[in-house]
Amino acid sequence: MWSWVLHRITGATIFFFLFVHVLDTALVRVSPQAYNEVIDTYKTPIVGLMEIGPGRGGALPRPQRHPGHPDRLLAARPAATSG
Repeated sequence: MWSWVLHRITGATIFFFLFVHVLDTALVRVSPQAYNEVIDTYKTPIVGLMEIGPGRGGALPRPQRHPGHPDRLLAARPAATSG
């Protein structure tokens, strides 16, 4: 039962996240000034706390990438030399 509850909570959270970001991006066509005000609210400390997560220096560990991930392929490639 608890897995179902967590599944619902995470699903609603992702839906809310996507809904808010689609709306704020669409706002730029209606009023660029209102869009800038919304973006400024994202720079507040409270929103900064909500952004703590994987890859942002937060408390959660960074997800592991598989060996064929493009970042690893580019990092392993030797530097090109001119000559």
